[in-house]
Amino acid sequence: MEDGLKSNLFKLKELKKIPILKKIISKHQKNIGKYSLDIIIRQIIREIINEMVNDLISTTKTNIKKKKLKNINDVYKSKYPIVHFSKKMKVFDKKIKSFLRNKMYYHKKVKQNTNKGKSVIKYLFSTIKKNPRKHLNVSKYDNVNIERTVCDFIAGMTDRYAINLYNKIK
Repeated sequence: MEDGLKSNLFKLKELKKIPILKKIISKHQKNIGKYSLDIIIRQIIREIINEMVNDLISTTKTNIKKKKLKNINDVYKSKYPIVHFSKKMKVFDKKIKSFLRNKMYYHKKVKQNTNKGKSVIKYLFSTIKKNPRKHLNVSKYDNVNIERTVCDFIAGMTDRYAINLYNKIK
């Protein structure tokens, strides 16, 4: 959500349509002129996380009482999940995920960047696999599975490092 707001893929007012967010966002909108948008967004995110954690704790406590759980063995024997969101929070969770899917994950710019990232990773993988000694110390790794070694090497890269390496070896 923070990335989508900072990237201008959607606006705070669009999020106000989602229950739970309306109250939190309204509370912070009055500060938009006083503080940077980054600070306001971080505060909103912090409160959303707080709401979710409090809901999880409250629902879990209720479940423990309702099911009369006394120890860990009672938890293991339980036929139903003990730790989960309330119905209200489950609805929120579905709505926020649906919103982000539609407004951010499937956004044209995001998909273009995702596809470019996939191309960079595929190119790095095939290039490094052809000559792994050029890019990593193979003696530190299991030579039996070079694909896994190259995969792990790429997975450990930051985006910036991967892009710079791609541009350097292309």
